[in-house]
Amino acid sequence: MGVDSVPSRPTLQLEAGSGDGPGPPMNNNTDGAVASPPRDDNHNPDPATPRATQITPSEVLKLYGDRLSEWERTEVRKYPEIWFLGLEANKVQARSNLPNNCGFDDENGSYNKQIHDHIAYRYEILEVIGKGSFGQVIRALDYRTGNQVAIKIIRNKKRFHHQALVEVRVLDHLRLKDKDQSHNVIHMLDYFYFRNHLCISFELMSINLYELIKKNNYQGFSLSLIRRFANSLLRCLRLLEAENIIHCDLKPENILLKARGSSSIKVIDFGSSCYTHERVYTYIQSRFYRSPEVILGLQYGTPIDMWSMDYAKGFNLSSQLLSRPGMESYITLEACGWVIADDR
Repeated sequence: MGVDSVPSRPTLQLEAGSGDGPGPPMNNNTDGAVASPPRDDNHNPDPATPRATQITPSEVLKLYGDRLSEWERTEVRKYPEIWFLGLEANKVQARSNLPNNCGFDDENGSYNKQIHDHIAYRYEILEVIGKGSFGQVIRALDYRTGNQVAIKIIRNKKRFHHQALVEVRVLDHLRLKDKDQSHNVIHMLDYFYFRNHLCISFELMSINLYELIKKNNYQGFSLSLIRRFANSLLRCLRLLEAENIIHCDLKPENILLKARGSSSIKVIDFGSSCYTHERVYTYIQSRFYRSPEVILGLQYGTPIDMWSMDYAKGFNLSSQLLSRPGMESYITLEACGWVIADDR
């Protein structure tokens, strides 16, 4: 199946049990939520509260039409289910004659998100939790399920969109192969298009290992904790190897804790990933975790992720040493020297 076979449809149907259900009757909330779940100060919905219920576009226009932007009054008709409107947000006043995707994007093609506005009339934008060359990741409240999620909003540029389609294909593949969630890979919940941006929603995780090391004043972790992390990573890499998938960017920043205070982890960010028979790029992997074959421009495969994992283990153990200026390049050259010496 090629990249172009990823369907260009508004939404993916979620698996049974993850989506629709009965909710309370509609009310006239001032924030534009349709019977929104009560939340605490951290925007966590009350788990004992029924989920919101959707209304139709015609009902939205009748009840809230005068509070929607001109763009939204047309756009909302394309969505059969409306869960959240974000009426209190400082909305972008888009017009068809404006540059940069009618005003929705900045000059780099990144989406001009507005806190507490909606994404696809379903999610409330709570905060930005990550940025990169691909675009941005937001924390959002899903009014259909009552759960918080992470949404990756891809830049509105052809090359980023193309690579994101590869990522969606890889994530969908892994989701099917890891139904019991035993291999410690992040699970895609859904993907969809919104205002010319491909969006991918994920289960919401906690901080990454680099942030954890930073909170620990770069002291590194105990050997017992590193063993637990390593065993979890090996389960992930076994699955990737079995499915002929190369992550291509394994590093502490892309290894997240499932929850604060937990040693359970998941590998995220398959935005640089590829299949072993579809390698496209030669400039891959973050510099500090780059394997010898990539440095030397040789053919590469799944073993490059094992190299990155071993390097990440060393960082977790001795992060003070590796944080010194120039030390990363020195150790990379030393490690390559050991590999070359072993081959002679």
